[in-house]
Amino acid sequence: MQKFFPKIKIMPTEKKEKVKKEPKAPKSPKAKVVKLKADFPQVTAIILCAGTGSRSGLKSNKILHMLGTKSVVEKSIDAFVECSIARCVLVANSKDLETLKEIAEKYKTNFKSIMVVEGGKTRTDSVKEGLKFTAPVTDIVAIHDGARPFVTKELILKTIVSSIKNCSGVLGVPSVDTLVQTENGKLKGGLDRDTIYQLQTPQTFSFSQIKQAYEQLQDGESYTDDAQVFLKAGFEVHIVKSCVSNKKMTVPSDFVDFDVERKELRIGTGFDVHRLVKKRLLVLGGVKIPYSLGLDGHSDADVVSHAIMDALLSGANLPDIGVFFPDNNKKFKDANSVELLKIVAKKLAARGYIIKNISAVIMAQRPKLSLLVNKMANRLSAALDIDASQITISCTTTEQLGIVGKGKGMAASATALLEFDANNAIETDNTIDDEIEVIKRPQDEAFDDFDATKNDTRANINNTVGAFIERPQNIDSNDNSVNIKNINASQNTDIKSNENASPVEVSASTATDQAARMERILAKLAEAEKYQ
Repeated sequence: MQKFFPKIKIMPTEKKEKVKKEPKAPKSPKAKVVKLKADFPQVTAIILCAGTGSRSGLKSNKILHMLGTKSVVEKSIDAFVECSIARCVLVANSKDLETLKEIAEKYKTNFKSIMVVEGGKTRTDSVKEGLKFTAPVTDIVAIHDGARPFVTKELILKTIVSSIKNCSGVLGVPSVDTLVQTENGKLKGGLDRDTIYQLQTPQTFSFSQIKQAYEQLQDGESYTDDAQVFLKAGFEVHIVKSCVSNKKMTVPSDFVDFDVERKELRIGTGFDVHRLVKKRLLVLGGVKIPYSLGLDGHSDADVVSHAIMDALLSGANLPDIGVFFPDNNKKFKDANSVELLKIVAKKLAARGYIIKNISAVIMAQRPKLSLLVNKMANRLSAALDIDASQITISCTTTEQLGIVGKGKGMAASATALLEFDANNAIETDNTIDDEIEVIKRPQDEAFDDFDATKNDTRANINNTVGAFIERPQNIDSNDNSVNIKNINASQNTDIKSNENASPVEVSASTATDQAARMERILAKLAEAEKYQ
C-alpha cells in the first residue's frame, strides 16, 4: 500500500471500547385487545326500548315522547348515526313494536342494517334478545338505554376506544353527593364518595365476552346494567368518565325540564285585499256591516278572516288559503269565511299547534269600523276556540292613497304567534274537511246592530280610525287560556303484534362503500383518542 501511495500515512485503527448494555427492563404484560375480524372494528348498537316508562307519568312510552320534532329514542339513534356505526338493533316491547319498526324505516339508509326485535320482561332478558340478533361479524357491541337522548358522539366514541384497548368501556359520573346505606329508614353506614361512580350508558364491550357473560347467567337472574353481568363473569370493567347531561329520562320532572326544547314558538303573517262592488254584503271579521258596497270574491270576501287564516297557515308551514279553498271550487262559492277559519284551526290543532296571539289591521278609508273591533274579536275567537283577549284588531286608513284610499277596495294584514308541541299532534287530518260542512253566507239575514254610515262624513275620512275600544269584561274564560284539546298520539294508536320475537331487518337500499366507511370510522376513532 505504501509503495503505490508514498505520501499517504496509514494510521493504526483505534480500538473502540465496548459499552456494556444495561439489562432490559422486564416487559409489562400486554393488555388483552379485541381481535378484529376486518380492517376496522365492526360495531353494533343495541338500543333498549322495551320498558313501559310507567314512572314517567306519561300516557305513552317515554321513549316515544317528543322532544321538539323528534322522539326520545330518535335522538338516541341520531347520536349513533353520527358515529358511523354499522348496525343497530332496537329492542322493543310488544305494544310499541310496530311504532319502532316505522322509526327504523326512517334510518334504513344510515346503517348497514337496522333491526327491531321484541324484548323480555326485564332489562337483562331484553339485552339477551338483542345479543341473539347481533350480527356474528360484530367486534364490539354498545348497549344503550333508549331513554338517554342526550348522549353525545364523543361519549360513544370514548367507550368504543376503551373497548378496543380493554374489552370494555362503561360511562360513569363521579358522585358529588354523600351516599349512605340505610335500614328501616335509619342510617346504617356511609360510603366513600371518592370511590363511587354513577353508571350510565352506552356500556360498550367486546361482543364475544359480553355474549359469554350473559350466557353464563342462570334463568331468573336479573341485573340493572350490563357492567354487573360483565364483572360477574370474571371480566374487568373499565370506567370512562361521562357527564351529568347524559341523563336518563325517568320521572315527570325530567320531561318538564325540557319543555322549552319540545315546545317551539313560530310566527306567521297574512295579507288579503278585495275590491268593493255594488250588490254585495260587507263582512269583516265575521260581522256583517251595512254599507252601500261589499267586497267582491268567490267566498264572502272577508279580508280580516282571510288574512288571519293565511297568518295561521304560514306559521304552521302550510300552504295558503288559495290551496285549501280554491276559488274554482263551487263548494266554497259564497262560503262563510268564519267556517273556513274553523277548518284552519282544526288543521293546526291536528299538527300540534296552539294559537297564542293574533294581531290584525284593517285598512279601509270608510266606513268607520273602530266600534266593531270587539265584536269581530269575539266572533273570531269563538271560531278558533281561544279567548277574545288573544286577538287584537285595529283599523287604519291609507290617507287616500291607492285603491283603499280611493274607496275602491279594502285590505287586512295579520300576524299570528303559534306554539308547536309535537306531543299534541296526531298523524293525519284527512277527515277534517269532511267533518265540517261549509256554511253559505245567508243573503237575507239581518245586518248586525250597527249603522256604519252614521257620522261618516267626508270631512273625517282622512282621519285614522280604529281608536282603542275596551273589550267587554264579561267573557267567560281565563286570561291567556287556550282551550284547544290536548290530542295525544297514544290515544289514536292501538299497536299490537303477533310476531313475538321475530326480527324485521331493514336493509339499506343502496350499499355503503366499505372503504369510505372504514375511513370515516378510523377518523372518528382517532378523534376520540384525545378524550382518553
